[in-house]
Amino acid sequence: MAKTKKSAPPAKKPRVSKEDAVQLFLNATMNLLDEKPILDITLQDIANKADLNHGYVFRYFGTRLDLFFAVTEELAQLAEHAVTSEIERRLQVGETVIPLNFSLAEVGRAYLRKRQAVIQYLVTAGVDPTRFSETSRKTTEYFAQQFVYLGMNERMAITQATKLSILLWAESSVASIFGVTKNEADDIRALSLDMIVHANDISKRLGWD
Repeated sequence: MAKTKKSAPPAKKPRVSKEDAVQLFLNATMNLLDEKPILDITLQDIANKADLNHGYVFRYFGTRLDLFFAVTEELAQLAEHAVTSEIERRLQVGETVIPLNFSLAEVGRAYLRKRQAVIQYLVTAGVDPTRFSETSRKTTEYFAQQFVYLGMNERMAITQATKLSILLWAESSVASIFGVTKNEADDIRALSLDMIVHANDISKRLGWD
């Protein structure tokens, strides 16, 4: 009787550093957010996507909710990096750069919208909303700094950046609640952009110089 050949044992996966594993989990989770609702994303889904043991989530993040919180931090950084890179690209090719007009804000919008969706889920799950405030504030201050480069004074810059952050948030979640139409949303964007362009005149009228 012919002897059956034993199948070779599965090759061991190469060891991954903590830093690389954390990034793999973050990337896997962000990719899954494009594929299915947050409620349907399990730790096993994330582990399979990252090609890592799901037990490492507990070791490196703590809980599933802690992993999603880390994702919100990562998305905020990606949004800032996207806008910064676009500014640099425009400068290199000689394009006119108006920091954070809506065409520039659009570059980071996909990340911010995804971050917003995760935050809304986490708050619904019982996470303290103030846990997101530090990074959200830093993102707003980043936007404000772009306005300062445009020539705004700091008070107007932080006011406009805060308004822009709220507007971007409201467009994807609050507008439908209030029955805001697309044309009305476009008008709000146009008005907000005009206020950015004429911020210095507005500052003088308000005595913010």
